[in-house]
Amino acid sequence: MHLKFIKNYLHCSYQEAIAKACEIANLNLDEFSDVKTFIENKNKNANLIEINKLANKYFMMFLDNKENQFAREYLAKRDINDELIKRFDIGFAPDGNIILDLLNNKNDIVKGQKGFSFEEITTNIKGNHSQRLMPAIAELMTKVDWKPADLDRIVVAQGPGSYTGLRIGVTIAKTLAWTLGKEITGVSSLAVLAGNCEESSHYLVPLFDARRGNIYTGLYRWESGELVQIEPDTHISAENWASHLKGLSGTIELIGEDYVLYQQTFEQQLGDRVVVASLKNHLPKGSVVGLLGLKEEPIDVHTLLPDYLKFAEAEENWRKAHPDQLEESYIEKI
Repeated sequence: MHLKFIKNYLHCSYQEAIAKACEIANLNLDEFSDVKTFIENKNKNANLIEINKLANKYFMMFLDNKENQFAREYLAKRDINDELIKRFDIGFAPDGNIILDLLNNKNDIVKGQKGFSFEEITTNIKGNHSQRLMPAIAELMTKVDWKPADLDRIVVAQGPGSYTGLRIGVTIAKTLAWTLGKEITGVSSLAVLAGNCEESSHYLVPLFDARRGNIYTGLYRWESGELVQIEPDTHISAENWASHLKGLSGTIELIGEDYVLYQQTFEQQLGDRVVVASLKNHLPKGSVVGLLGLKEEPIDVHTLLPDYLKFAEAEENWRKAHPDQLEESYIEKI
């Protein structure tokens, strides 16, 4: 589908469009002269596939834009309803240089109309969140050539997860939203992991280690192009959660770096019904946070709090020492 866009944009032949797409993705057509060579170069080919997937999501966002209502009206006249749009991933490609801007970038940047540009920075370094987050935000804004005032909404993964990481992330998000007068909303950190696996047909079990054999986890599934939460996020022992999941019919897909700590526990209870997500899907992605946040209603900046799912050890001790003050929020109090 996206080759057609290149063909129309450049007014070239189909073969020339293929050559241009391969050039942009750093693929050498000569290397694909036989099937064996193509398979050997599948990692390079995957790069082009990812670009097409990214472009597809981008055009689907454009179709949902109120300014492009005429595109939906056009589809409706041809009896193409929302169900068919989701089923076949139909989007809308506006005029302009959006296609080549998208395909020419090698760092998962999407540039287009204001409000539909995003850049993603992913790190996997433990600790020092307070030292890295603000510089990363500044770098992000510079790369997409935006100023803070250009933002429309701030979306933050509000937990569960690391207590310190959540507090820093949510605090910075709230500070930006309050000082800039922008909308804010939060999404589940577990939903973000499940959101990585859009093409999966399994029940999705994202998880984070909560120590002492416990996990933060939930149950999700992709249905008709939408991420559906089957059961609420919870803090539970891995053994009890695996036992609970035995009541499901179907396969269970584990997502998250900490799956290695508990894979055996799940396999002991569920056997070969357990599968593991691909390596690229085990880290939360900022782009998924943003896409999930587009579907959420904005909330009052003052009411947004980290969703820990369990009390920190310090708060548990405080509650034991102050049983007469349990109606107050310890987090807010300190």
